Amino acid sequence: MNRRTRGISLIEIMASMILLASFAALAGRVWQTTLRTTRDTSDATGRIGMFELMLNQIKIDAWSAQSITINADNRVDLHWPDGQTITWQVSDDGGADRIAADEVVQHWPAADESLHFAADPAGLALSVGDDPEQQPLILVSQLRLVEGSRP
Repeated sequence: MNRRTRGISLIEIMASMILLASFAALAGRVWQTTLRTTRDTSDATGRIGMFELMLNQIKIDAWSAQSITINADNRVDLHWPDGQTITWQVSDDGGADRIAADEVVQHWPAADESLHFAADPAGLALSVGDDPEQQPLILVSQLRLVEGSRP
């Protein structure tokens, strides 16, 4: 007697279900990782944008400074020719505060690295992070450059 089997056996169905469950579990993990990466990228982009805004403002302030005073508590005073003083300091949360002569405070949130101010003959040296191998960013003062070029 020739018996032909038609259909799918129970073992084949079970194997298919196990494979389908494995693919679903992997797809769920990939989806969670993608969402987490998207969120982290958005946060990092926001922090970079805020840091660039802060850096642009301190460049403008240093460019117009006639003299620069570095204080011991990681604070710098930029003295302008019109008598105005702009103070930059590292805040308690690791961010940066800009205090204008009219006591208006602008605050930039903490970057991933700490900020350090130092004096430089051309203007102001700004270091980000604690790596001694990293070169500081020199923010040039046009008035100090002119004074330095005079005989």
